[in-house]
Amino acid sequence: MITLGLSGSRYSGKKTTVEVFKRIGIPVFDGDLILKFILNHNHELLGDVRKEIGSDLFINHQLDFRRLKKSTFDKVLDIVEDDLFNAYQKFCDRYERKGAIYTIFYSSLLFEREWDRKVDLSISVFSPEGDRLKRARYQTNEGLLNIRDRMKTEMNPLTKNEMSDFIINNFNNGEVVGHIGSQPTKLPNLVKQVNQIDQKVIDEYLYKESLILCV
Repeated sequence: MITLGLSGSRYSGKKTTVEVFKRIGIPVFDGDLILKFILNHNHELLGDVRKEIGSDLFINHQLDFRRLKKSTFDKVLDIVEDDLFNAYQKFCDRYERKGAIYTIFYSSLLFEREWDRKVDLSISVFSPEGDRLKRARYQTNEGLLNIRDRMKTEMNPLTKNEMSDFIINNFNNGEVVGHIGSQPTKLPNLVKQVNQIDQKVIDEYLYKESLILCV
């Protein structure tokens, strides 16, 4: 089985791209969701987190993510990272038994945490700042200055592209022709790119299998 990481910057269209992969039957592991589940429900790990960062950042026995500084959050991730990837391995094992050729590890922290090194291949979903700002306004109704300030705290999108094996260019500079959930998007453009990556990953898998058979 091949493992494929998927990430991108805020409002680049990561979730929309993930939904397209799901529509063609690719198993997707939502690393962000599982991470929150671990931090809310794994009491043993939460005990380790309390020892590391103290109890002041907890409300009703749950971690208050809004008050976490980056340096503190990195300490938390160091503690829970092994559990996160153990969960992903079990996910992969389950779908490999069902005949899946590859799975996707979806995480907004893939490149920041160098988790792209833990998967075989990686995808960066890229979108120009103007398109990202439009989506952010559509989704949050926040002011542009606040949105732009949050964007500045992220890794440069071009750096993520350089670290990736595949890049999905999600440009919404034309007519909106479809929706996934509540998000308008140019579906044919995304579907075409996803299908191209899907075929390349399958080809990579078949090539590796042929090498094994030749040994």
